[in-house]
Amino acid sequence: MRSMQKIFLLSLLGMSTVSFGNNPVGENASYKLDRSRSRTSSIIIAGSFKAKVTEHIPEGEKGPSYNNFYQYDLSLRILGRQKGEGNFELIEEVYTPEFIEKVKNEQVVTTEQFTAKYLVQEDVRTNDGSSYPASDYIAISDIDLSQINGLRKLVHQLFAANELVTESKPGGKPIGGDTGDLQNLVIKIAVHSEVPVLGGAKIDLSGIYQGVNFKAGFDYIHP
Repeated sequence: MRSMQKIFLLSLLGMSTVSFGNNPVGENASYKLDRSRSRTSSIIIAGSFKAKVTEHIPEGEKGPSYNNFYQYDLSLRILGRQKGEGNFELIEEVYTPEFIEKVKNEQVVTTEQFTAKYLVQEDVRTNDGSSYPASDYIAISDIDLSQINGLRKLVHQLFAANELVTESKPGGKPIGGDTGDLQNLVIKIAVHSEVPVLGGAKIDLSGIYQGVNFKAGFDYIHP
């Protein structure tokens, strides 16, 4: 089902947004779904995804960028197992260590593609038992999917599964391009310098798709 690709591109957006590598090309990271109801909607019963920064693009659509390749594997109630892969580009700026420092110092940073807001610093423990002390939580919102190559398609493919969730909440602010049926999309990330590629020890997505609440939480898997 095409809807499955949405969450993973969004997850990758969050992870890439806080990467600490000066040259992240070749780095890869794996994530596993946290099934707890506090983090994940009941429609998703299992899942994982992998991400890799494959190349630097000096003349990207929005300036120097990096290409990200992703693969996901989900098990959904009613829909069964869903697998897929794809690519998307993000601007070079968000891969630098200076970017997260800028967000910490200014509290809110707006780019052409999204807004990053600093939340809090906390010690983090992932589901595989790994610890990431003094992780910085940031929230990514106001995501303009029309500005991120490949991301808009993924969002529609993944959040379409939301129609099967029973929780509902009307209202919200439509975001980016032709994605008016997806509202209030937020990606919350626990950022730590020891996590490769994306920086996110924990990644939580939430939003409203066609009036229905949706959420999914993922933890980094230490190799």
